[in-house]
Amino acid sequence: PVAEPTQVVFSIAGAPADASLTRTTVTAQNGVATTTLKSGTVRGTARIEARTPAHANVGSAQTSVVIQAGPPVELVLGALPLNIAGKVYVNEKSTVSGFVYDAYHNPVPDNTTVYFTSDYGLTDTSGVTADGFFTANHYSGDNRLPPDGLVTVTGSTRNAAGQEIKRSVRVLWSGPTRIEASLDRFDLQNGESIPLTITVSDIFGNPLVGGATVSVTAEGVTLRGLASATVEDTNIPQTKTVLSLTLSDPDPATEAPAPRPASVIVRVTSRNGNKTLEIAGTTR
Repeated sequence: PVAEPTQVVFSIAGAPADASLTRTTVTAQNGVATTTLKSGTVRGTARIEARTPAHANVGSAQTSVVIQAGPPVELVLGALPLNIAGKVYVNEKSTVSGFVYDAYHNPVPDNTTVYFTSDYGLTDTSGVTADGFFTANHYSGDNRLPPDGLVTVTGSTRNAAGQEIKRSVRVLWSGPTRIEASLDRFDLQNGESIPLTITVSDIFGNPLVGGATVSVTAEGVTLRGLASATVEDTNIPQTKTVLSLTLSDPDPATEAPAPRPASVIVRVTSRNGNKTLEIAGTTR
């Protein structure tokens, strides 16, 4: 042991912002000086060193202490995409992901297990966290189909008391493409304009998968309004893509001696199924 009394000064060379030492200056007893590191609320690595002011060249090597996060208190869950063509194909995939945090909103320790269930299809049994984050996969396919298209995927873990923390996300299984038009055919009189509404959804009235495109073109008739759209990814049932258009006589200053053929063509490109609708008509 060193001669007494000898003072030892402890310091934090690097650590999460709220880590601290209970004592920084300690008198050695029988050559031993001690202090306590308080972790605070932020995880990370603290590096502690000690030196003796009376002996400028005497000091310790840095000692690293890993400050771990606490047990889970909350689980956040999401899915991407929210809409898959699950009523068209088997094995359509949605990635379920999220994170788990402790009482101070720090990521929980790595390899914390999150368990999954779903009421339709197939979902990975479990996933483990890395920096608090986790992922799992949900796949379409079932002898039963969800009546409204919605499938509930649930993730769960447990807190320090063993109580279950459970959260859910809903994935929409959409079906085959359907195009509806407010006109079966049209007959435009000289100088006349008529409205045309195009509605696109699956055959159950639910939205097509995100990224599906709708375009409307015309031949022999003037088409006004927004003639194209891209469907956004959504799990909200009964959400349809609607285009409100106007058909007009292309030459209102001249009356044709006989009806002229015209047509409007609606094209949908989608994982739910590509589809085309032609509306025939005449102008005068």
